Amino acid sequence: MQKDSAQIKGIVNLVLRDNAGRVKQHKTIRNLVTDYGLAHIVGRMIDNRQDITGDHITPRMMSHMAIGYGDYANGAVTATTASNRSLEFEPPGSESYRVQVKRDTSFSSEYSTFTVEFPDDPNFTRATTGSNVIRVAQTTNTASNSYFAKFIRAPSGGSGTPIMTVEDTNTGGATASFPAGTGVQSITVESGGILAITLTNPITVQTGGWDTAGNNMQLTFKPIQSQFGRLNPNTGVVETTVDVSGGGDPSLVTGNTLGGLNTEPTRGIIGGYYNGKDDIAAVGIGGPIPPFFGDADEVPLAEDNTTPFVQFGTSVDGVFQGKISGSSVILDSGTTPEGYPTNENDYGQQDGVTNDLTQSPYNAVAGTKKTGTRVVYVATFKENNPTAPFTPGGSEAPIREAGIFNKEVKDTGISLGFPGVTGIGAAATVPTSTGGLVKINEPGMLIEDVSGTSTGRAITQTMLCRTTFSVVNKATDDTLQITWSVQLKDTP
Repeated sequence: MQKDSAQIKGIVNLVLRDNAGRVKQHKTIRNLVTDYGLAHIVGRMIDNRQDITGDHITPRMMSHMAIGYGDYANGAVTATTASNRSLEFEPPGSESYRVQVKRDTSFSSEYSTFTVEFPDDPNFTRATTGSNVIRVAQTTNTASNSYFAKFIRAPSGGSGTPIMTVEDTNTGGATASFPAGTGVQSITVESGGILAITLTNPITVQTGGWDTAGNNMQLTFKPIQSQFGRLNPNTGVVETTVDVSGGGDPSLVTGNTLGGLNTEPTRGIIGGYYNGKDDIAAVGIGGPIPPFFGDADEVPLAEDNTTPFVQFGTSVDGVFQGKISGSSVILDSGTTPEGYPTNENDYGQQDGVTNDLTQSPYNAVAGTKKTGTRVVYVATFKENNPTAPFTPGGSEAPIREAGIFNKEVKDTGISLGFPGVTGIGAAATVPTSTGGLVKINEPGMLIEDVSGTSTGRAITQTMLCRTTFSVVNKATDDTLQITWSVQLKDTP
């Protein structure tokens, strides 16, 4: 059941743009927070196994947003009643592909290591002791042992946490020139197409290794794309055998969802550019091709040397803790859960603060505590989302509802009301096998699969918010950006 709580205030802002980026429609509306969404918020406030019974499981984060165009044959579908508690749009086919707002749904283990062997080149020095830079030559020859250099990645702008490590695996028994697990900090293309790769550790060129003319430089790279992953609620260990939202289905964790043969990614790291063209096996790298992070004008091309990598989401998609500044919702500048707020001096770092404004330099230090009372979700529904054909027909999707979920895909089956699966044609209250009473045949139960077979279906997700609105007609090549702000406010 859904309700508009006096304690949960929310605003949804929709901006529809055509394929040239021109604004076609702008709409601002209120959101509805579901009862289950309120329970989800409460559940997130308790750590795993730390309630009075020791049984609590912290709910998965709200990770995806969806839009839908509803059932035009049934105007009552938009009503915020108990019949919507199946947490699905109706009919199911009207729902778009869900857009990820969680930063990362990929795992490091999904990417294979790859080895690149660079030949000696008398035209430049590959490395010197004490330096952090390796210089190597690029090649477009797919048969060359150095061709895979095109898959070496570094963080955007050369700053931040490395997204790939490198190991010196040079043959000949030479001692490694830098520790295993050294990060790739930046990559710069120098004159003549030479790659200058900056490492996080200094280099010590070993005798019998790179210092010997004619010896190849053999380096093994390991992508570490996933910075977070899914944590096991009991052990705290990152798991790679569950679906990306923690639902437990390992079939959803496949390389195909990270791009591939004419397949755009359906999960990954927001803002990254993924190869959605090539057959991964044909490329020969042994796993999904590492995505690119950087400026749009530097995006790599697929193996056809024509098709650019496709961006997963957009650079503005995501979720953040926000606060009001003037009339705008902005990112909370705090970085820690405790301490002094950002508009106060942090006496834990700077106790003796001068209050003489004529004296310089000033020595006050801003606090770092987050104080934002809003959670803000931003999702962009790009072209072909949802896909045609649309109901009731036409070249535009008549979008009229949106929701936020904690799972990347909707549950199987469709929701029906009072189906009579037990032979009782209406809602009823019956005893349980262990005592107590429960309701049966409540509206919205997922009890029938798409073939029409009457059978049980589990609910494996929660909808945090749902909103309905007058129709927004989205053409196949339009983009619809939704900024969804939910404010937690104590109202007397």
